[in-house]
Formats: sequence, structure tokens, C-alpha cells
Amino acid sequence: LKLQTCRAVRATSTLLTVVLHHQAPTHARGAMALRAPLILAALLGAAPVLGEGGGCRPGDEVCAAAAAAAEADEGLELHQLRAAKAGAADAANALAARRREAERELAEVSKAESKMFYEVSADTEGATVCGGVACAGDAHCCWGKLQGLGSYAICCGPTGHCGRGVESTALCSL
Repeated sequence: LKLQTCRAVRATSTLLTVVLHHQAPTHARGAMALRAPLILAALLGAAPVLGEGGGCRPGDEVCAAAAAAAEADEGLELHQLRAAKAGAADAANALAARRREAERELAEVSKAESKMFYEVSADTEGATVCGGVACAGDAHCCWGKLQGLGSYAICCGPTGHCGRGVESTALCSL
């Protein structure tokens, strides 16, 4: 709050300087120049109310209650900000887990398509052998890693593009 008050005073001072020197005619600048210190004094005089000054007078229970409520509000705001930050982190973790699961599924689909459409026996004419699979002449190899399986290869069709998921799974996209 103190920093905000200082920034507000600086911004007001800068604004007044611009107004005084760029908008007022020369003969009016003197009178307007007297207004700037008055406005600044009013702002600085309001600083104790805004939290810059030295607290409540002894015996002023209303002021003391207001100060305690303000401190409680600040604590609540801080708690709410921390909770929101934790909630955002939880949401990001949940999205990352969903992405990993979706890419695992896509890797399984890519493996099934490889077997169904593009894998041939190793002795087929024009076949390209990649690891433990042989790809038809118009297909190409895509390498990846799958948890529990290690490195593996799939065949990707002539219009497909090899890609990698977040856990280095091989993905073939059209």
C-alpha cells in the first residue's frame, strides 16, 4: 500500500507538470503552479489514512477496529492468492496428465495402424527394415520409446509425418 501511494504521488506530480507546462498559457502558469503544491500536500496529508502514517490515537477504538479489519483483509487476500496459485498448478498438472494419457493412446493407435497398413515381412521386395519391423516400400520408419517396451519402431505411410509425444512415444500423423 505504501508503494502504491508513492507511485500515485509520483504519477500525479508528473501529470501536473505536464498540464502546467503544456496546456496553460504563460500568464496562468504562476497561479496554476501554486495549485500543484496544494494538491501534493493534500495527497501527502492523506497518506496516514492510506497506511503511510503512524496508526490510531490512543483510545480510538473505531480506528483500531478498522486497522485490525484491514490487516485481516490483507491476510485473507494473501491466502486467496496462494489458494488460486495452488489451484492453477493443480489444473496444469491435471492437463499434463490428460495430455500424457491421450498421447499414449495415440501411440497405441499409431502402432496398430502401422501393423494393419504398412508393416510387411522382411523379405518383401523394397521393404525397409527398422529394428524389429519391416515397412512397405512407400512407408518410412518412426522411432519412439514406450514405457515397459523401451525403444521401438513403427511404419508411417507415404503421407504421414513422424512425431514424438511428451514421453518420446512415436506418433504418425497425416
